[in-house]
Amino acid sequence: MRSILTCPAILVTLCATTIAEAKDWTHTITPYVWASGMDGTTAIGPVEADVDLSFGDILDNLDIGGMVSYRGERDDRLVVMVDVIYMDLSADKTHGEGPIQVSAEVELQQTALEADVGYRLTDHVITYAGLRYNDISADLTVVRTGPGPGETRTPSVSESWTDPIIGAIGELPLSEAWSLSLRGDMGGFGMGSDFAWQATGAVNWKATELINVVGGYRYIHMDYDDGSGAGYFKYDMGLSGPFLGVGFTF
Repeated sequence: MRSILTCPAILVTLCATTIAEAKDWTHTITPYVWASGMDGTTAIGPVEADVDLSFGDILDNLDIGGMVSYRGERDDRLVVMVDVIYMDLSADKTHGEGPIQVSAEVELQQTALEADVGYRLTDHVITYAGLRYNDISADLTVVRTGPGPGETRTPSVSESWTDPIIGAIGELPLSEAWSLSLRGDMGGFGMGSDFAWQATGAVNWKATELINVVGGYRYIHMDYDDGSGAGYFKYDMGLSGPFLGVGFTF
């Protein structure tokens, strides 16, 4: 787990250090909390489980988590963005009809690292392209009880892939201190995920010259599958919910 956390941290540090050598950059680092729920399907080999977790469920089952984003903008309209998400969680669900019950326990370790390069077309519009790296470690335990022979399956898998993405950001000033931003991107295109997309809406409050508070709603969906037979892995999942962060500008 330490290596999973260390690699994204090193990449963010190197990116920020290299960019900071130029004098015409503005940098913002934003730690944030994302009250995300999960809804979708994951499968390992022939074993498949539905995941439907509210943020309350995730909070109850979260072992560790962390999110931080970086944005650097140069005077010539070049923009660099990095976003890191890490979650380690588990959940269980029981369903069935009559005396036959099927219990599924899912354990997930998920890391997402996104790096983008963009260009400010106007004062209010940024276009960008980048890569989103995903690393998933999943363990499924499925237990069938009731009449007839019982059954227990416990497959596990570790899978990683990278999605190319393209997107745009729209920024609308509301006053000297307040602004609204909308962000959307899509990617995968069969090179990583079959398809992936993200949409974010946020309100920004410039508390001081160096500190801003941002809050809004974020949705990310990934539809990925790979392998066959016992080595098959499927991750068709949406993560969504409100977020809140504090940005530090220098």
